[in-house]
Amino acid sequence: MAGDRTAADQAHIDLAGFTPGDQDVRVERAGWVYYVRVVKQTESLSGRGLDPNGSLIGIVVLVVVEFLHARIRRGMPQKVGVVRLPAASSWHTGRARVLHRETLAAGVDPDSRVADLVADVRAGSYDPDRRLRQTHDHAVGGPVQPIVVREREISEPVRLTLPDGRLNREAVGWTRTPLIDTDGVGRGRRGRGRNKRWEYWAVTTPTHVAALVVSDLDYAAVHGIWLLDRGTGEAIAHDAIGVLGGSATLPGTLGAGPTRARTRQVEIDIDEVAGGTRLRARGKRVELDVVAHRPEGHESLGVVVPWTDRLFQYTVKDVARPATGTIRVDGAEAVVPAGESWATLDHGRGRWPYAVRWNWGAGSGRTDGRVVGIQVGGQWTDGTGSVENSLLVDGHLTKISEELVWDYDQDDWMAPWRVTGESVDLTLTPFHLKRSVTDVKVFASRTHQCFGHWSGRVRDDTGTWVRVADVVGWAEDVRNRW
Repeated sequence: MAGDRTAADQAHIDLAGFTPGDQDVRVERAGWVYYVRVVKQTESLSGRGLDPNGSLIGIVVLVVVEFLHARIRRGMPQKVGVVRLPAASSWHTGRARVLHRETLAAGVDPDSRVADLVADVRAGSYDPDRRLRQTHDHAVGGPVQPIVVREREISEPVRLTLPDGRLNREAVGWTRTPLIDTDGVGRGRRGRGRNKRWEYWAVTTPTHVAALVVSDLDYAAVHGIWLLDRGTGEAIAHDAIGVLGGSATLPGTLGAGPTRARTRQVEIDIDEVAGGTRLRARGKRVELDVVAHRPEGHESLGVVVPWTDRLFQYTVKDVARPATGTIRVDGAEAVVPAGESWATLDHGRGRWPYAVRWNWGAGSGRTDGRVVGIQVGGQWTDGTGSVENSLLVDGHLTKISEELVWDYDQDDWMAPWRVTGESVDLTLTPFHLKRSVTDVKVFASRTHQCFGHWSGRVRDDTGTWVRVADVVGWAEDVRNRW
């Protein structure tokens, strides 16, 4: 508790402009002192309290004021946060800084949330020097190292947002099945212009790679059909951009309704059906009708990524869904053969920063007689305490709680891509580069997406290394202003 501080600590606290409370949890780490604390919504996490200076009048005033404050604050929401200040024994200087703050939903036990944050502090999640040291080491020729993060598995349904539209911190974590209610995103005035909602599906077959996207970015709707003939290398793209979101129909929560895109260039229908999801799309040259089957017990990765209480994202990455159906190109039909074709979903609901960069990689296939699904990501989640990495084997998901290291050549996108960590050692060998640039001033996107074969190994939740060989998928580098 805060009462464990020394006289030297107290002198340093005075310089830092911070007064710990008796119930604050104190953690010293790497030359810094962290206080995890709970206060009322109207109180400052870092502010100094009243100081009676030992006088009788001061003490009486303090007691009266605190009594009145207690009556006013009774029933108000609580907030929890992490405050950092230099340790007395360190060379660090500066005033107290609030590193994390969140408002607790009604009924949430603050002690439980404090315990989670204390564990995060002790694990180094708020260490300001960690990334700086890694950047320095890499700049002088040292290797980039993965960073282990501590994540919470969510097993009960929960809403992504609070009634006022801000992030519900009880939703931060990861899931094996879709449990997050995202109906609050895109409704009302909260976050207007920052709301992003989309469904992206990719289908890989022995002869083709197809991708569909339906999206509503608040001020624009961006839809597309893309098809690659793996034999000839020919790629066909049908794209449509609409003002505002009128051309898009998207359910508030995953699976709660149909998805539609209706433009002169593109028509897309995505519907939940018995045993899976039906994907239908039509453009000038391409038609697609595919069912992404959902085997019994099949798990998928869901992650809530918290940048702040006002900016956050919920993503579902559902890999290795067996696919069947047909693809037509200029009237010629190609079968999507069972047992050799796979569908992957990227579902997104959230409020994003204007400028962002990300890596995403996924793959589905069979190795050693088992169905293997790969899901890896990076950059956009760095520093949030959440990551979107997992392994799927025969429908069972293993969560990989590491910020992985991505290594690829931006001067030669077709060179192998490496993704590594303590539990991951993967290489994507590309066979096709999809390069796309969109710039409509307020919205701009630059994508380099390489399709290829994944190989290597990933460790599952039993500690066993799982071999990955010739699994078809992709890896991408995306930069957005949106």
